[in-house]
Amino acid sequence: GTTFGEAELELAPGDRLLLYSDGFEQAFPDAAVLRQKHRLPNDRYLQSFARHRGLTEAQAFCDAVSRETDEACAGTPLHDDVTLVCIDRQ
Repeated sequence: GTTFGEAELELAPGDRLLLYSDGFEQAFPDAAVLRQKHRLPNDRYLQSFARHRGLTEAQAFCDAVSRETDEACAGTPLHDDVTLVCIDRQ
């Protein structure tokens, strides 16, 4: 089994915590590899997260990232789950 470390953090009012699965690493492929079954991991999903950080509601943020993920895949099926949990501290 895999061992994970433990950490504590305190969220200040207005902070946002994102928990996401590793499927995002392959959800934003290069156009050249869009139709390939095995896509190389990349960090383009972080650009999507950054583009939508101004959305103040957690649901609006998740919806915007979800739409952009669908557009990036251009209708090709994902080969891993893409899960995003967004927690806003009030």
